[in-house]
Amino acid sequence: MTVPPPASGSHGDLVAPPSRLLEMVYDNMSDGVVIAETTGRILYVNPAILLLLGLSATEMAGTYWSDVFPEGSRPTDAGAASTSTIFEVARKDGRKRTLLAKSFELSSQPPLRVTILRDITRRRQAQAKLIESERRFRSIVEGFPVPVVLCLARDRRIQYANDRTADLFLAPAESLLDQHVRVLFYDQADFEALERALEERGIVRDVEVLLRTRKGSTVWAVVNAQRIDDADQPALLISFLDISERRRAEQRLRRNEGRYRTAIAQAEAVSYLLDVDATRYDYIDPGIKELTGYTAAEFTPAMRDAILLEVVPLGMFAGMTPADARSLSTAGRLRWRADYRIRARNGEERWITDSAVPIEEEQEGKGARYLGILQDITERKRAETALWQAQQRAHQSQKLEALGRLAGVVSHDFSNLLAAIGGNCQLGLEQTSNPELVHDILEDIADAVALSSGLVRQLLDFCRDTPARREVVDVNEVLGGMERLIQRFVGDAIVVTLEPAAESLLVEVDRSQLEQVLMNLVVNSRDAMTDGGQLTVTLGTIDVTAPRPELAAGSYVRLEVADTGSGISPEILPKIFDPFFTTKGPGRGTGLGLSAVHGIVRQFGGIIDVQSTPGQGARFRVLLPRTTATGPVAVPSPLDQAVLVPTPEPDEVSAASQRRILLVDDDDSVRAPTVLYLRRKGFLVYEARCGEEALQVLRNQTPTVDLLVTDLIMPGMDGVQLIDEFHRLCPGVEAILMSGYLFDLSSEALGGAVADVIAKPFSPRDLLERIEVLLGRRG
Repeated sequence: MTVPPPASGSHGDLVAPPSRLLEMVYDNMSDGVVIAETTGRILYVNPAILLLLGLSATEMAGTYWSDVFPEGSRPTDAGAASTSTIFEVARKDGRKRTLLAKSFELSSQPPLRVTILRDITRRRQAQAKLIESERRFRSIVEGFPVPVVLCLARDRRIQYANDRTADLFLAPAESLLDQHVRVLFYDQADFEALERALEERGIVRDVEVLLRTRKGSTVWAVVNAQRIDDADQPALLISFLDISERRRAEQRLRRNEGRYRTAIAQAEAVSYLLDVDATRYDYIDPGIKELTGYTAAEFTPAMRDAILLEVVPLGMFAGMTPADARSLSTAGRLRWRADYRIRARNGEERWITDSAVPIEEEQEGKGARYLGILQDITERKRAETALWQAQQRAHQSQKLEALGRLAGVVSHDFSNLLAAIGGNCQLGLEQTSNPELVHDILEDIADAVALSSGLVRQLLDFCRDTPARREVVDVNEVLGGMERLIQRFVGDAIVVTLEPAAESLLVEVDRSQLEQVLMNLVVNSRDAMTDGGQLTVTLGTIDVTAPRPELAAGSYVRLEVADTGSGISPEILPKIFDPFFTTKGPGRGTGLGLSAVHGIVRQFGGIIDVQSTPGQGARFRVLLPRTTATGPVAVPSPLDQAVLVPTPEPDEVSAASQRRILLVDDDDSVRAPTVLYLRRKGFLVYEARCGEEALQVLRNQTPTVDLLVTDLIMPGMDGVQLIDEFHRLCPGVEAILMSGYLFDLSSEALGGAVADVIAKPFSPRDLLERIEVLLGRRG
């Protein structure tokens, strides 16, 4: 490609281009070609040079070598001889390229110089990277804390050894160069095994071998080797870790093991040595037969697990599941401690304590090795059980004494509530001509019944250790359902502000106990504001990032009840959650309200605290673990619905119309309104006062009933006996047991004969929900 003439004729006429054939060759070359006069004036460039420099033919027209290429890069005048040089040139876009220039002189008139330019930028960059890679390799390997050698894969001769090799092989690192790597191995069989592993897998991990030093001595080492697949020269990188001291320690251990076994056999304990991945004990004392009835040969880890009845992890593993504790002990190489309850070969139950420690470093692919001792602690456990039983009897005695003191206070509060119920009933009877007033009176009765239920619930919770019925509850809905009751309960002199959260706040609790917590805190605040004030209930969330002894890390629902009352003095503040502690006058408080709140909150994994200044009110804060459970959320059932006899509703016939229910209760005041309520809901209800009367109804009734609802305590036959007889007459039909009994009753405790247990006092709506669930389950 002939360069076009310049715009002005300052350079004179162009020399004719090369022959057509030569020009075709130049135009198709990948290397750049420049033909210039000895003065440096460029006469011809091929397309490759234009592409290399990012210039057009027009831009090259009339240029000299120094206009395009850097100073000092111009070919020297060496006659016909070829010259070479390497230099950098800047493209039009500013990018730098490294060029290899070869030039020669053409035999022409005037003399011309041909320069062939090759772009070697990538090659120079690759060379620079290789140099940097080698420098980095050496700096890294030199920093290794263990000896490392590098040998060629083709002949296994050592090309590099770091300084650490001098300490291991007792010779300067340079003396190992060009030696065959097999000279480092004492046993040639070890080297051959290493070679085979490298051929098969290309890598060797943690192989123990005996090495030979340059002075003829031997050392034990762990060898790791890996093939480095370099396209030009494949190599092997081999590292060594000196374990001579560990091997000597193992030899000492084996020497002492015999003496240890003899000594431990004289003690009242059974020793063992166990690899946790093995199917047998490495060693177990023959005394295991006296402890378990099984010989040392019979007592394997599998046999141990087969006779285990109970495992109680101790120490740092206390509170964990046995599986988690064992896993952590093995992974962390920690001392293992636990108590086992086993069934010995003769059928006797015995308690064993197990204490084990790791005795050697764990290696990859091998399990932890433990040295342990088993001791018989059966007698100690029996003594602890006897002591616990004595303490429980003493505790029960104290509880009975406390109940005696509690009775007087409860009777006063309960008498006031009964008086309120009776007074409102009498007022309602006299105001039958005023429906709105009667409705208000019935609401007051409902509130009194709700408070009575709460009082009874506190008493029952104090007297029994009944597990709570957990369910997923939205605290926002609970607060919304109780709003009217809270407003009516605190009176007009107190301004109530409820601040629910903008999102659902789900917790797993007993709904009735959560309502009890809220009402007890509200009652406490109301009593502190005798002259009126401000009561604020706030809901929100809080994240605990750093676990505390009383509170695990996680997300919590925050319930705060604040008042502007009299506050709490500093000397009283630490006692407010103690049972029976109250600042109210005689007959005005049980001292169980805040104690019950504290117990309920702790039962569900939360905490309660209080901030108060005398004369400036108090703020109680409850934190309950927030749940992300996706199960059904409990249907709201606020306390103000807990009325024994609801306001009559129009007769209705439900989908369960003509379902037959037999209701048995010896208390007419409970049975009669319940029967009336269920009949108005569309059920066909038969009633009886006792078990014998109920059986007579069943024998005379055709077809049979679909459900039995019975009280527990009745004259003659009790509820459980009635259910047994009922199932003989009506197999497959379920039953609900009603009870106000103080002790724990559940369908599981009654052997599954009872489909559901409902505690008195309850609302007819609660009973209706249970009935509809059971009948719906039966279809």
